[in-house]
Amino acid sequence: MKKKIRVAVLMGGKSAEHEISLASGREVAKNLDPNKYEVLPIIISNDGISFQLNNKKYPLSQLSIVNCQLFFIAMHGPYGEDGAIQGFLELICVPYTGSKVLASALGMRSKSTQSSYCKEERSTKTDLA
Repeated sequence: MKKKIRVAVLMGGKSAEHEISLASGREVAKNLDPNKYEVLPIIISNDGISFQLNNKKYPLSQLSIVNCQLFFIAMHGPYGEDGAIQGFLELICVPYTGSKVLASALGMRSKSTQSSYCKEERSTKTDLA
């Protein structure tokens, strides 16, 4: 039998979208094939300084203690989609889903994204309107 891939699902976090992120994370965890994946739900606190795993609380700085092959980012808004958590995961050298730091940061800041496209001489939606 093939060994299951351990996936940590990151949810919650320091954002107005904390509760939505929890719902997203639970859906991801529920829908990963249990024959292929061992899911570790990880809840990042509202203040963003700790996480909960198996009903035990740890400082966020200790996220590297989580033994998994992949972090699935199910966090929304600032700290989840803006490159912050991506940068942190890169600093602790763990693989994660989604865009890298720069793409995430640019994607959250539409003016910066538009400016980047303009520098590359690409048209944006506002240019076409």
